[in-house]
Amino acid sequence: MVAEIQQKIFWQKQQVKYLKQTSLWSCTFDAVVSLLARSVFTVVARIKHVFLVGGESYPLPRSLSGSAAVYPSSDTVSLPWKVSSGPLVLPSKHEQGGFLETSSTLLAPPPSTLGATALALHYANLIIVLEKMIRSPRAVGADARDDLYGMLTASVRGQLRARLKGVGRGAARDSGLAVEWRAALARIAEWLGPVAHDTIRWQGERSFERRSAAAPRANVLLLQTLYFANRVKVETAVTELLVGLNYLWRFEREMSALALAADHGGLRR
Repeated sequence: MVAEIQQKIFWQKQQVKYLKQTSLWSCTFDAVVSLLARSVFTVVARIKHVFLVGGESYPLPRSLSGSAAVYPSSDTVSLPWKVSSGPLVLPSKHEQGGFLETSSTLLAPPPSTLGATALALHYANLIIVLEKMIRSPRAVGADARDDLYGMLTASVRGQLRARLKGVGRGAARDSGLAVEWRAALARIAEWLGPVAHDTIRWQGERSFERRSAAAPRANVLLLQTLYFANRVKVETAVTELLVGLNYLWRFEREMSALALAADHGGLRR
């Protein structure tokens, strides 16, 4: 029994000794930097080999792209690289430069996106405000509606006026239509809301990184935000939220007026 315990203690000591020897805490600063540098160059070389620059286009399903959360579609997009696999080959200096240049080009948003028009953060704030109002349309007052209208861009205002022509004249008392609008708004907010929140979170993380050199690693990727979202399609979705919210707000006001009238009638009796 004692021999077994001594043997366990011996192996434990050997394991601790091995961990101390292989730990970075026992290495010098130069050794750690050298190890990290070799790791970085190895990763870059592997990425360069897998994503060959200048090759034939490889179709990527829309569902795998970062913008799929903004406008789901079954179409495909073509990326200027092809996927391959094979042994690691170190790229030349010319190839490394081409890879970095192409990568920076791919990060530039197309003219049709919110990132190109610098409206990603604005629409993210607008969507979050709409998201809160949809949860409780009855609590939306006249001042809140005015503030919301002031946040709309000229294009969204034009779409909204076109959609609401003649709608505000009749009474909003159709409970079935109100239920349908609530379900429709919930479906839109289910995929549009998280992207808006990720846009705000990404902006906050980037601002913190600028202020602090020891900032933690970003938890939100740029592809998860509205940066690459198609502006027309986002504005169409926002307009639908506004039209539905308008009907729900009028419906809640009509129901409150009817309930108040019924209470007054009961008091008179």
